Amino acid sequence: MRHGRYSRHRQQGVAAVETVLVMPVLLAGVMMLFEVARLVLVLIIGNLALEAALDALRLDGELLFTDTGSVAEKTRDRMLSAAYGYLAADEIEVRVVSYPSLAAFGNGLASGEEEASGEDGDEDDSTAAKGYPILEVEVDLTQPWITALPALLGFDASFTHTYRQILGTLYRPAEAS
Repeated sequence: MRHGRYSRHRQQGVAAVETVLVMPVLLAGVMMLFEVARLVLVLIIGNLALEAALDALRLDGELLFTDTGSVAEKTRDRMLSAAYGYLAADEIEVRVVSYPSLAAFGNGLASGEEEASGEDGDEDDSTAAKGYPILEVEVDLTQPWITALPALLGFDASFTHTYRQILGTLYRPAEAS
């Protein structure tokens, strides 16, 4: 009888030690699951907010698309209003590059840049004036993690995602904007 009782207590001790070793791993896994779920939620909300902001931008008849500063500011403000409170103003950075036409976009010439090639420059300038403006919008979204676990695992203190959109059908000529 003594032998059976001893092995039963010994087995309970082994189970306790195994539990102590496994619990931190399970806890870290659950914490990372919450981090990944929140990351996906923020990325989806950021994408929806950017889409809503750009849709409103297309309908804005008074906005000059060559004024990249005001386009970036309006995009940022509209993203914040469409983000359900999940995004803050200091977490969003918007950059906008305006091209006078599709040909200028293909050549990589932003508004105000001069083309260095000789003969083709005059022809491209005349077609650029007749084209529709193209906007390239980049938004950097940066948010901190909600737990300390990513920092313990060697990640940065926050995650960053860049959204890129190109608007090419703004339905009005470049000279009107």
